[in-house]
Amino acid sequence: SILDNKHGPKRFFGAATAYDKVDNNLFICKSGLWELSLTKEKLERLGNAPNCLHRTMVFDSWRRYLYIFGSYKGTSNISRFDIHNVPEVSENWEELTPKGDHCPLYSKVPVAFDEKTGVFLFVVDDPKNSTEIKPDAASTFIYDPGTNIYKKINGTKLPAVGMNFMMAWDKIHEVFFLLTGNWKDGISVWALRLDREHAI
Repeated sequence: SILDNKHGPKRFFGAATAYDKVDNNLFICKSGLWELSLTKEKLERLGNAPNCLHRTMVFDSWRRYLYIFGSYKGTSNISRFDIHNVPEVSENWEELTPKGDHCPLYSKVPVAFDEKTGVFLFVVDDPKNSTEIKPDAASTFIYDPGTNIYKKINGTKLPAVGMNFMMAWDKIHEVFFLLTGNWKDGISVWALRLDREHAI
């Protein structure tokens, strides 16, 4: 198979991944940063990377950067990597501290990139938005890579998303879709279209 190689990780369980549809490559963050060419069926190690356990990696198709959101213990910082600058050491990853609206610390979260406006949308379980000690509600944020700013979207209170979710941006309808839930409570599908004039 594609993953039959002598140098790559034996298993990719717990990895963070991001897809570049232009070059048809899948980036994998696990024991380093890997590029899986789906066209050439070739797996290549690009360099070192942060620990991606309980983190979300997303590709910025405008600027051709990889972004890593969250951390195992929780953070509001974001890691960024320019795929054109192939690293040999993890210091080539840039740690960003966004300005703007306050964002609670978070681990793995649903994130998607809006190819129309060039911003990320993500949902965070928010203690300040909850009625219980354990967060039971989530808040929605925009992250603008161009200005390194968080912007909270008011009026978008959701149930806590936990660890079971998937988010994607539909370029045809220009809508974000978020799937949450579990086997006990069932699956919910949420949709959000950004106001283009106030997205950033």
